Amino acid sequence: EPIIVHLVGKVPAGPRSAEWNGQKVVIFDEPKGARLNVPAGAVRAGVNELTLTLPLETTLDRLDFDSTSDWWRH
Repeated sequence: EPIIVHLVGKVPAGPRSAEWNGQKVVIFDEPKGARLNVPAGAVRAGVNELTLTLPLETTLDRLDFDSTSDWWRH
């Protein structure tokens, strides 16, 4: 299932990259930080690995994960 990851904090402009289980994902700006839209093909059951490269001035308060469906109801 695809997921959305919110990087909550201060994410300034500058060089940035993200990989989810080795697959590159695009980082989008949003009012409270940044967002990653992780495609279903990159998400694994169990353990997943997120690698971030963010500008030096970045301060993250937390990561929020949003499901894109009601998978637990099926």
